[in-house]
Amino acid sequence: MLYSHIYDALASEGVFYNADIVLGSSDALQAIYMAEWRAFMQRSVSVEDIDRIWLPRYYAEDRPAELLNQLAWLTDTGFADVDVVWKYYNFAVYGGRRPLMTADVNLWRSPEHALDYLARADTIPHRTEGEAALLDSLPERMARVLDLGSGDGRLLALIKLARPHVCAVAVDFSDAMLARLQARFVGDEAVAVVSHDLDRTLPDFGGPFDTIVSSFAIHHLAHPRKRSLYAQIFDVLAPGGMFCNLEHVASATEALHHQFLAKLGITPDDEDPSNKLLDVETQLTWLCNVGFVDVDCHWKWRELALLVATKPA
Repeated sequence: MLYSHIYDALASEGVFYNADIVLGSSDALQAIYMAEWRAFMQRSVSVEDIDRIWLPRYYAEDRPAELLNQLAWLTDTGFADVDVVWKYYNFAVYGGRRPLMTADVNLWRSPEHALDYLARADTIPHRTEGEAALLDSLPERMARVLDLGSGDGRLLALIKLARPHVCAVAVDFSDAMLARLQARFVGDEAVAVVSHDLDRTLPDFGGPFDTIVSSFAIHHLAHPRKRSLYAQIFDVLAPGGMFCNLEHVASATEALHHQFLAKLGITPDDEDPSNKLLDVETQLTWLCNVGFVDVDCHWKWRELALLVATKPA
């Protein structure tokens, strides 16, 4: 998860290198590593102090991982050119580079684009089925909910009807959406409206939350940011908390994608260039790798899907 935060903090083509202790990939290698570590420590510390102070501190404070795992985690996070530049027994220097960020098309910064979407929102086929499935997936008892990419507050309003006593934080970055949000929940002290771009690391929203929801928002993020956002969502949730993401996902083939567009009454030329669609399986895998349990797709119609995951209690 830390690697995701580091990735988000780096500028385009920024580099990260970590000089750290690593774990041996077998018990035999780890025994060799520890013998070399003791020899290194004996250059400046007595054997008695190693056994009395430093060895207990090593096992109490250090959490080394195998080098191959570290490299895989960096790659999975989105780093390029991941490599080991130096290694000596259990000491290693390794890292990678954040790829060059190409122009990120996101028309949702335009008020006209946001308002055009709101005018068509009710016409999206089967959307209400997905929303009903999300409401059915919510825990019976929930006190605080975070709505990421809240739009005009449509989903949050439904949640408040189902759970009237819930307190909520509604997050969006579009001025047009924020205006609709504030108008919808004016006078409701249980709802805080916050301006924030999900492309950026989540700030402190006053968590933890027992439920985090999102509706047709995360697919506008680049894939590495999707993954790092899932890690941040995991961090913000309380133990036992639930994440429900009603999302626009990728079809398995281009033909199926064109069929979906036809169901919406649009052509590929009319498709929103802000969309960065990703398949369900990859996203479920990412959620599992972050640490979520009970990860599943609770509902799906073509490219609309409800992904649900729970943080272990």
